[in-house]
Amino acid sequence: TISPKQVMQKMLDGWNPYVIDVRIKPEEKIARLPFTDALIPHRDVMPEDLPLNRDILFFCKGGVRSNKVCKRAAKEFGLPNAIYEIEGGIMGWKREIDASIPKY
Repeated sequence: TISPKQVMQKMLDGWNPYVIDVRIKPEEKIARLPFTDALIPHRDVMPEDLPLNRDILFFCKGGVRSNKVCKRAAKEFGLPNAIYEIEGGIMGWKREIDASIPKY
């Protein structure tokens, strides 16, 4: 887990993770993060969806689904790269970084 402020600072320092929104399409239409690389519902994330040469950053609405995906990716997929999730999901990002994100 990485806080939204830590994510922002790392990105300002040049960090370029592969960012996956693990919510569903109707949620993404309400609120989104502009640096997202892919929208893949948490139950549908498969090893072939994940790059082997970049860190991976997952997020959802509040952190529950992204936490499940992180645990599954580390345990079942055996990825060599670093796996992160945004603490508090997109609502955490709203609280710490961008209050203009709609609450839903």
